[in-house]
Amino acid sequence: MSFLRLAASSRTLASQASRRYSTAPAAPKKAGSLAPWFLGFGVAGAGAYAYLERTSALAPKQEKSPLDPEQWKDFKLKKIRPYNHNTSEFVFELPNNEASLIPVASCLIVKSSDPEALKDAKGKPIIRPYTPISAPDHKGELVLLVKKYDEGKASKYIHELKEGETLSLKGPISKFPYKANEFEEVALIGGGSGITPLYQIVTHALADKSNKTKFKLLFSNVTEKDILLREELDGLKKKYPNTFDVVYLLDKPAEGWTGPTGYISADVIKQHVSPATLNEKVKVFVCGPPGQVAAIAGKKAGMKQGELGGILKELGYTEDQARPREQLPVTYYKPSNSDPKVTLETEELSLEGEDPYEDTVNHDGRGKKRRKLPATAEGGEEKPVRILTNFTAYDRNHGKEMVAVDVCETPEGTGRDLVVVGYARPLYEGNNSEDDGQDDEEDEEDLPFLQLSAVLKLDIGYTNFMEPVYIETSWAWYRLDSPSERYEPVHTHFMFPESVAQIVLSNAKHHRNESLKDFLDKFKNMRYMHYKPFEEQDLWNSVPQILGGLRARKEEDECIVSAPLIQTILKLSGAFTDLVTMEKDRPRPPVRQRPATSHPGNPDDAALKEANQNATQVTPSVAKLASGLVEEQLRVVGPRPPQPNQTELDKITKDTRDRVFELVNKAKKRNKDIRWDKDDRVHRGSRHVKRIQIEGAVYSVGDVVIVPNEFRRDFWESKDFYDIDLKSMPPDAKLHDLFWFAKIQSISHDTFTAHIQWFEHGAALLQELAHDQQLYLSNLCGGTKLQSILGKVNVHYKVPTNQWKTIGFQDFICNSLYNHGDGSFVDLPDDTFTKEIPPPDNCPACALREQQAQENICMSTYAQDRTENGFTHRGHRYHYEEFVAYYSDSDEDRGANIGYITEIHHRAGWDKNVGSVKCKKVGRIVDLKDILPEDMMCDERHLFLTDEDVDVNIDHLLGVVFAPCKEALTRNPTLQQWLDFSPEHFFVEYRFPTSQPTSWDQKVKIRWNEHAVCNACCNERLEEVKTAKKFVASHKGNPLKALDIFAGVGAFSHSITQACGAIKLTHAIEVAPSAAHTIKHNFPDVTVYNQCANTMLQYTLKTWEGHSTVRRPYQLYDEDIPVPPPPKKDISGHPLPNLPQPSHAYAGPSLDIKFPYYLQKELLKSIRVAQGTALHKTVTVEDAISDLPRFDWKPPQTTRRSGPIAPRRTDANGKYVPLIECTKEKTSCGPEGAPPYHHKAKTRFQAEARTKGVHNLQHVTKVFKPDVVKMVTLIPPIAKADYRNLPARHQEWQTSNPESHIGRSRYKSGPYGRLDKDGVFPTIVTNVAPTAKQSQVLHYVIIDRTTGL
Repeated sequence: MSFLRLAASSRTLASQASRRYSTAPAAPKKAGSLAPWFLGFGVAGAGAYAYLERTSALAPKQEKSPLDPEQWKDFKLKKIRPYNHNTSEFVFELPNNEASLIPVASCLIVKSSDPEALKDAKGKPIIRPYTPISAPDHKGELVLLVKKYDEGKASKYIHELKEGETLSLKGPISKFPYKANEFEEVALIGGGSGITPLYQIVTHALADKSNKTKFKLLFSNVTEKDILLREELDGLKKKYPNTFDVVYLLDKPAEGWTGPTGYISADVIKQHVSPATLNEKVKVFVCGPPGQVAAIAGKKAGMKQGELGGILKELGYTEDQARPREQLPVTYYKPSNSDPKVTLETEELSLEGEDPYEDTVNHDGRGKKRRKLPATAEGGEEKPVRILTNFTAYDRNHGKEMVAVDVCETPEGTGRDLVVVGYARPLYEGNNSEDDGQDDEEDEEDLPFLQLSAVLKLDIGYTNFMEPVYIETSWAWYRLDSPSERYEPVHTHFMFPESVAQIVLSNAKHHRNESLKDFLDKFKNMRYMHYKPFEEQDLWNSVPQILGGLRARKEEDECIVSAPLIQTILKLSGAFTDLVTMEKDRPRPPVRQRPATSHPGNPDDAALKEANQNATQVTPSVAKLASGLVEEQLRVVGPRPPQPNQTELDKITKDTRDRVFELVNKAKKRNKDIRWDKDDRVHRGSRHVKRIQIEGAVYSVGDVVIVPNEFRRDFWESKDFYDIDLKSMPPDAKLHDLFWFAKIQSISHDTFTAHIQWFEHGAALLQELAHDQQLYLSNLCGGTKLQSILGKVNVHYKVPTNQWKTIGFQDFICNSLYNHGDGSFVDLPDDTFTKEIPPPDNCPACALREQQAQENICMSTYAQDRTENGFTHRGHRYHYEEFVAYYSDSDEDRGANIGYITEIHHRAGWDKNVGSVKCKKVGRIVDLKDILPEDMMCDERHLFLTDEDVDVNIDHLLGVVFAPCKEALTRNPTLQQWLDFSPEHFFVEYRFPTSQPTSWDQKVKIRWNEHAVCNACCNERLEEVKTAKKFVASHKGNPLKALDIFAGVGAFSHSITQACGAIKLTHAIEVAPSAAHTIKHNFPDVTVYNQCANTMLQYTLKTWEGHSTVRRPYQLYDEDIPVPPPPKKDISGHPLPNLPQPSHAYAGPSLDIKFPYYLQKELLKSIRVAQGTALHKTVTVEDAISDLPRFDWKPPQTTRRSGPIAPRRTDANGKYVPLIECTKEKTSCGPEGAPPYHHKAKTRFQAEARTKGVHNLQHVTKVFKPDVVKMVTLIPPIAKADYRNLPARHQEWQTSNPESHIGRSRYKSGPYGRLDKDGVFPTIVTNVAPTAKQSQVLHYVIIDRTTGL
């Protein structure tokens, strides 16, 4: 007996390792083309196979199989049941009445328990695979059907066993991970004892109630008595007539046989098996004697798969690869008219940001443009390194068929002409994946769309963790970044197993002694790009790529092959003998010249690579909510809640469907019997009752009832509504699909209505992540007719998550209230209000709405002496002699206006036109730069009063701000303490006659006793400041400990701790090694975890739960150093305040944060972002850094200029700006240490920046090449000046030639640009280079057109 699996050659870097190995198990993916699959786990067979992690769905209560895929175990033979003349069933006892839990389809391998028995001629144990015929969940027994062959040593040995003796078993070994309904039709072609793996698949599939796949079994035997499992197969055909059919064929039929005879021929297959043109809809499994397999599918290559042949190939069936990976359909590259113009890659091509070409002279005396490149160690020149995005590779010789980039290095590459196109940009030195694309990703159309010259080399670094793939042409290296949308499936099909090989080999290099089990723990938390986390099967599918990487390893990586991980993988996959053969013939690998600037070992690049991002770790309750409803695979940390078995799930589904149908039938009745008793009235004479009867059911105040969902009028008002029966109801019908939930607050017997407070079902708010039993009480209420009430449900309030499992599946849980105003979830309020106040005034939603209405209505307020002192509007109180911010419609980016209320003219009501207030205009000192004394700071918090009046519409008021006299802020609080408390805090010191004074001498000093303010509001605010001060003081010695789970370099959390004073950062998690090092250097007292936050959550929770074997993660910056112990379990969180409003005006794009509400489709805006509403004006470049010391780059030496270079520029005071040489000998260019500031702090931003002493100003630039420095120093110091301001003689090729990228972009602005002092810094600048799109920040801040800093 033998079997065959089809294989096709697959590329590895070494063509000798390009075979698909028959021992690599199947990946759990649907084949993209018709794929015959050959199973060899028959009654007798040979080979070793890999183990697929079993699924827990088969036996939810049993966590582990008694079998072991890595170790042999002896099992006692319990019973022998003869089947026919040469076949018997051997029943082995499983310990503790456990089930085997073997996945479908898989087999076991067996050998003698006696090491001296059952050996081959060389004295080695004989091992054979067998497929059990017992179900995976069959308790206590495992049954093998074994046919005895005259020359079969293993089968004869098993038949000689006696009951009570043992046999060694190992497994399970997965062959094909069957998935329900993956194919429309499955053809099973078997012969003789090859029926067992086919039987295993079909019995498993047909037992699934959801099965829709049709199975056709073609089963050939010599005689009728040789047919194994006939009774069972006939029983399946009778039980499942619509989804299973079996055709028996006999070679030597007896008289009276009416079925087909002879071999399984092409005509038989065409008659019973769907044609090859159906592609992925059909799957073919073949298992039988060697002669039959060869005739149907082609010969085997030794113990491995051979090329597809035989009848299946003649009929057009495609060849399946060693793993059942998705066979991608052929697709073609079809550029559209909207695609950019293609630029051919040539030697002269220079991208924006690359070194320019210079004039050179050829040997024939003719001039030529040539790039100046540094020399390599081999004496050649380094090629530029570029990033290729949105790329596509296609074959020009085959109709532009899209192919993998490795096609020319594979045996299939003969006759191929590979073309690669994509958007290209330079790869700058020191870039990591955080930087890549941030400057240009929004405007990819600005990048040149290149067609590369011939690809010379494909380079995959297998032993560097998650290293990118490079291709080399004659003129450059290209790092393949992101494929085009249409090309992504092709590239992913190629890269997926290659990335697995990278992970395996790099792990073997850096973790020499790691076991397969420990590796798999990490491996299953990793992923390729945005795909789901890896599965164990992906490892076995990538064995050919692992072998290819081993063959291509360098001398310094020789130790990898002996690593236990590699040895185990190769032995379990059966590829170890191939490694031995490969090692004998392996030539010395060629030395690869890698791109000089790629920095493949950059740890940040590896840690931040998308492929290396861990799966999201969640707690059990979140996992239960998200089960099966989110695309991403979630990793559960902690004990998973008990899951109902399939029987329970089916019962819940059926009962829910019946409940929905019952309520629908109730809705059909138009006139319901409604009764009430006068004794149930709230009080004598009341029109409201405490309870009422509807169709005999009693409904009371406080009950949660079900009413029709009015948004589903398509259902309730359909013409077929009254004809709906149970069969027409969807099998997965849910209550929340058709009904709403509401709490009865009052019942009127007079109008036969109920006042109800609505619930929101989780599906309306959380959609896919919602739990079917989760309700959220809302702050909405309304009335409904009693005729609409169809039933009631039990709702349990404030249920701890660990008690959810005790709630019946038809009951509901409510733990939170949903606020429709801002889209937030809050704890349920106390129900004292509802209990103490009788209906109909007991509705909390009505009370809340009335309260909100009172807040929004414009109403007068009164002092203690009952004199009117102000009004309320939209939740704010406004009084006489208060400072207010109001909307500014100025075109300038000034922020809100500020006024001082002197008169109030309002009327109570809801209208927008509720009146106005008369204010004294209040100015800002920052607007008086032209008249301020030299030593006066332009403080954004410094206001001044004026004598100008302005009428402000009350509807334009934004809120109250506080501006006491500066003289009053000397202690408790001081001026600084007052300003630190809130951005709403200002101070006043002077009065001017107008808001735009012409002279500083017009000011009048304001005395504290002359400055009238609203005492009540001011005292209230002062008390808040004092309370906050006391809180901070009380925690000075024992600050609140903070954990920053996405720490970066610690700047954000450190700024919060500094601003608060009562918080101390004690623990920080950061995945980027360089950032983690920065935190450790700057904050030595902080415990730093250089790991993924998901990994740390898993490690922390397991440690807290007291797991005895918790594998401690390692620090990513050094894999030999474990992370510190996790924080103590008593760490607690503190609730965040409301979302803060923007404090400064911003002239950029909208910063709206919008929350869509599922039902009403309305947008909830929680952030005020309209221009003219922020309290403070924009911080400009000059506001931020005008106080920094001036310096200039020293122009580089040239052949024309070799002497000393004197400073050429002067500052505003006429002093020469010092020159600093920008040289590669230093890491940065700028003044060292802490040189004196250019002037005193002129803005609050500058003052705040130097509140603490500065030891290193770090006022530096990057170091650039002389040609770049030269261009920068030649650009005139004018705001927004760039390369276009240079005369022609100073232009370089890329800024002047029409064929350059800049030329083709119509000489767009930007490169070598100057920043405007009155503008703002770009929000994100990671690629700091003079030609980068956003990087216009140079060491010039322009004061005027004649002088620069």
